[in-house]
Amino acid sequence: MNKYEETRKKIEEANIIFARTRDMEKMLRYLSISGQEIIGADASSIILYHDNIERLMIDIANGVVGKEIEGYKFEPDKGLAGLVFQGKEEYILSNNVQNDPRHYVSVQAKTNYNIHNLLAVPLKTPNKNIGVYEVINKNKNGQIVEFISDDVNISLFFAMNSASVIDYARRENERLSKERSEIIKEYIGTAAHEMKNLILAESGSIDLIKAGLNEHNQELTLKGIELVEESNQRLYNYLRDMLSLTRKSELKYEKANLNEIVENIIDSRMLRIQELNIHLEKEFEKLKENYFDIDGISRSFMNIFENALDAVKEIKERKIVVRTYEDMKYQYMTIKDNGPGIQPLKQDEIFELYYTTKGSKGTGIGLAVVKKIIEEHKGKVWVDSRVGNGAQFTIQIPLKY
Repeated sequence: MNKYEETRKKIEEANIIFARTRDMEKMLRYLSISGQEIIGADASSIILYHDNIERLMIDIANGVVGKEIEGYKFEPDKGLAGLVFQGKEEYILSNNVQNDPRHYVSVQAKTNYNIHNLLAVPLKTPNKNIGVYEVINKNKNGQIVEFISDDVNISLFFAMNSASVIDYARRENERLSKERSEIIKEYIGTAAHEMKNLILAESGSIDLIKAGLNEHNQELTLKGIELVEESNQRLYNYLRDMLSLTRKSELKYEKANLNEIVENIIDSRMLRIQELNIHLEKEFEKLKENYFDIDGISRSFMNIFENALDAVKEIKERKIVVRTYEDMKYQYMTIKDNGPGIQPLKQDEIFELYYTTKGSKGTGIGLAVVKKIIEEHKGKVWVDSRVGNGAQFTIQIPLKY
């Protein structure tokens, strides 16, 4: 394999590194070291122009130069790198750097390293220069030797191909950063809106309590207290769901029976079930004890069960069927309602953050939390539905003996 083939292979590998890791530093360091090894130099650096500060910066420094100069910033007209970046020189090969008046000594002063010779080539895309690649002190059998024309040609080839990879990676990182910023803005906006609604609801409940006390109406006072407790519980659940989405969970596995977990959740919502006059069917098979994060599984079932209660509110003959069963590998929970159903194209979207079918009444995070918790259990969750024919959610969890 000649040096050009080796160069092409190294650049392809760097591209793969970024595609897999999205780690810009890791990719740049791999490129820098690869070029250094192909040329046979002691050290190398990748110097990129940063628009936001209008400066060149040594993003990566490898070899005996040391990492102490990484992050060093300088004006784009300074030194050998500046001349190449500005296009005043196609490249610079200096075999006597210490006596070269173009050399920018401020960078070298940050290290005790003696630069004998240096080759600087532009990192150039079809549209613009994005930086400079330098290799320093060509070494052959432990001796410093001069750079030659072949080194220039392979360095130019290396830099030209590397520039397109670096430019793509930078633009991709900028795109992802903007997307993250938009998600954060949307997240904060949605959270603020939901918190405001919860606070307003609680304020209304407090007014109800005050009215009950003023009128010596115990029933009205107790109703206000009940609504305050419900608002507090909704606020607690909402904040807990937000925390679940923003940090990695540490699952606390405990041995438990899935039927008991489901039964406890249903019992806690029995008052609402009765108020809505829902016909509830429970089809529980005998299940083995399994290992779960009990809190996570309880919240997942609760989120879907609450959605089912909301889904049937406008139906005359309301019905929900809860079923549990298992096979050799998994245990299952299904919650089936006879509500309006979900359109086929929406059935994947409902598990995405901020997607809701409830309009202003929904937070859009409940099913995203369910998906996260179940996947952390190495399980799956999905929905089967036809418009006008209800929906059935299934949670599948591996058996752990």
